[in-house]
Amino acid sequence: MKTNARKYISLLLALCMVMSLLPAAALAAGADDDHGEHSDWTALTSTSGTFQGGNYYLNSEVTASGEIRISGDLTLCLNGHTLNLAGTTLCVDSGSFTLCDCGSGGKITGGNNLPGVVVYGGTFIMNGGTITGNGGGVGVAGGSFIMNGGSITGNTATGTATMTASGGVLVYNGGSFTMTGGEITNNQCLVSNIIGDSGNDFAGGVRVSSTLIGGSFTVSGDAVISGNTAANGSANNVNLANGQKIKIGGSLSSGAEIGVTMASAGVFTTGGGESCRQYFFSDSDSYVVVPSGNELALGQLAEHPEYA
Repeated sequence: MKTNARKYISLLLALCMVMSLLPAAALAAGADDDHGEHSDWTALTSTSGTFQGGNYYLNSEVTASGEIRISGDLTLCLNGHTLNLAGTTLCVDSGSFTLCDCGSGGKITGGNNLPGVVVYGGTFIMNGGTITGNGGGVGVAGGSFIMNGGSITGNTATGTATMTASGGVLVYNGGSFTMTGGEITNNQCLVSNIIGDSGNDFAGGVRVSSTLIGGSFTVSGDAVISGNTAANGSANNVNLANGQKIKIGGSLSSGAEIGVTMASAGVFTTGGGESCRQYFFSDSDSYVVVPSGNELALGQLAEHPEYA
């Protein structure tokens, strides 16, 4: 009996050690993406107006009947279905909005000339699902956006307002964007100039703007931002306004891939980017990513051929 007890204790300790090694984001995403039969959740059948909070899921395709606003702590599981915004948008005013998908292929679409989700305050947490087919993916005009998983893909920004200056994610007006995982790919911005911003006032992927006190972007994990384009078809992934940088919030891991465009070439990271050089690339073939002290910079290829 003592021998069996020792075996069970050893197995338990080993299991605890393995669990402790899992990233917190992975554990959180796993918890949010598996809701069983949604027995204690509310099925979302028609949508418009302000939601104060709660746990909702889709059990069929749903079309919004008007603008959706969130002002409390709310979780939406797409459950493999589609939320069609029908030309409106989903606004986060306060509290927290968590998006996940315990099915396969769940998406938010139909924003037309508007981003799929706009964050004015509070926090938007994306653990799963896809935001696609909108006039931009996510606009962060205050508050914060945390992307742990899922994808923002196939959005096209066509408007002329600041909110539609990025096909993927726009961060401005004091908003913050933290990306630990997921993918922002194959988005496009057809806008060539936004009044009030500084330098290359658009982005195919992520625009870190200087408009209205600007925004911030922090990255870690296996984040992917690639394959996004500007109006002329050129690569345009993370586009930094003058004075803006990418903050390294932790180690980047295998699979991470992030393209960079700058209004003026120079240092583009803060927080120790030099150790992560292999995960970044220049959107322009005329530049390469080079170390600059403990950070990373874009340097002319002609001056740094060793980094080609």
